[in-house]
Amino acid sequence: MSAHQAVFPIKTMARVFKVSASGYYAWRGRPASLRAARDIDLTRKMRTIHGASHKTYGAPRIHAGAAHRRRVKGGDVRRLLCRRELDPQPPALGREARANPAAH
Repeated sequence: MSAHQAVFPIKTMARVFKVSASGYYAWRGRPASLRAARDIDLTRKMRTIHGASHKTYGAPRIHAGAAHRRRVKGGDVRRLLCRRELDPQPPALGREARANPAAH
């Protein structure tokens, strides 16, 4: 609602969303929940791990990297990956990893 406050009055948006204006202001003034704070911290770590892998790591590897530092649930990693659009990208053509390059 705050993003559209310049265009629409808060009272009007509150009525459309079926919430009270006072409830909106009370919610806006509250600190972030414990889960939201943890999500922000985990997302920051996930972006670091994802970027370090040249954006190729998916949920299992990001979970392993994040869980190395602290206890993290795999479901949280998958949920935040989808929400933050951190999709793994396939390796560039001709650059596939080989187990034994001399064998090829």
